[in-house]
Amino acid sequence: MKKLSGLIALAAIINVSIAQIPQLLNYQAVVRNSNGQPVANGSNINTKFIIHDGSTNGTVVYQETVILISNQFGLVTHAIGSNGGLQSVDWSTGAKYLQVETDVSGGNNFTDMGTTQLLSVPYALYAQTSGNGAGATGATGVQGAQGNTGAIGATGQQGIQGVQGNTGATGLVGNTGVQGAQGNTGAIGATGQQGIQGVQGNTGATGLVGNTGIQGVQGNTGATGATGPQGVQGITGATGTQGAQGNTGAIGATGQQGIQGVQGNIGATGLQGNNGVTGSTGIQGNTGVTGVTGSQGIQGGVGATGATGVQGITGTTGAQGVQGNTGATGFLQNGNVAGNTAFWNGSQWIINSNIYNNGGNIGIGTTSPDSTAILNLSSTVSGVLVPRMTNSQLIAISNPATGLLLYQTDGNIGFYYYNGTNWVGFYTATSTGGSNSSTLIYTINGF
Repeated sequence: MKKLSGLIALAAIINVSIAQIPQLLNYQAVVRNSNGQPVANGSNINTKFIIHDGSTNGTVVYQETVILISNQFGLVTHAIGSNGGLQSVDWSTGAKYLQVETDVSGGNNFTDMGTTQLLSVPYALYAQTSGNGAGATGATGVQGAQGNTGAIGATGQQGIQGVQGNTGATGLVGNTGVQGAQGNTGAIGATGQQGIQGVQGNTGATGLVGNTGIQGVQGNTGATGATGPQGVQGITGATGTQGAQGNTGAIGATGQQGIQGVQGNIGATGLQGNNGVTGSTGIQGNTGVTGVTGSQGIQGGVGATGATGVQGITGTTGAQGVQGNTGATGFLQNGNVAGNTAFWNGSQWIINSNIYNNGGNIGIGTTSPDSTAILNLSSTVSGVLVPRMTNSQLIAISNPATGLLLYQTDGNIGFYYYNGTNWVGFYTATSTGGSNSSTLIYTINGF
């Protein structure tokens, strides 16, 4: 199948009707689109037929142009020579080649569909004159009445067996033509008298090899298969056993306060020891009588810390005191919608702003940010303005984060993002329409 401007494909067969030696060549072609489907019923295909003598670019001995109309199967048919002139072709001069040109729009902008050699059958036209200049064959006379069947004569002697001729080489198989409609069965003619058995003729030469068919259009690539299921998560290892808590050492006596020394370097943090087992709480002792406070003596050296005494029993909870007066109202008031976020307008705090924060999603201009967006911006009069800078400023950024988005104001002006290795630019479709997409998502493969 030959592709024409990515729109049609033609597959043709050519036959010759020689019953009464008419000066016609039957032509059929199936017109298909790029998907391999027949074109619509009633499509006009302007077609030019050219016959060359001797080679594909030999002398033009016949030419005609005709509009062919496809049927419901995309099939077009034509009898080449129906406009007259085919009888002027001298078939005795050698091979003939048929060139076909088409314009599928019905105009005169023809495209060459290729040139194919006409094989044995068309040359039956040459048999009309038998190559000796004889006149045209006259019309067939009226069928005479059937005569009586004569007596069967004696069987003649068997003739001598002739020498068998060499078998000719088998020709290549030509392309299969389109299946024609089956004709009506003709009436059965009268049985003629048995003729004398003729001598067996030599085996005819093998026919010429048919041309190889046109390469078919390549089919579409199949869809990508579904992603396999997620593997089972591995089992989490068991937590190690809690170590025993060590005994608390005795606190040494506190020495006199020394002169403040120069602060030393901070040592490395030591490894944290295992938590020991918590001991049982001792009985709380009675609170002793508070003695009279003596005069402040000279501060002595800090003595050793004594052992911790037994904790005394907790006293009875006192009666509930009188509730104090309510304090003054704070500077922030309650909002009117869950998620209201306050902002300072220069003179006071504003609670009922257009900023919404539900703890997981933030919305500006909307109180119901989409659950799949960490930040949801909503406006019909404003846009998002990312940082703008020159190419030299963009290149000067040290260790940019993967996914960092900027707008370059010189050189190749437009948005750029850092993919982890290089800055990559992307642009809107037009200055008036912009991109067809309203969402910009950065994945591990880029925007």
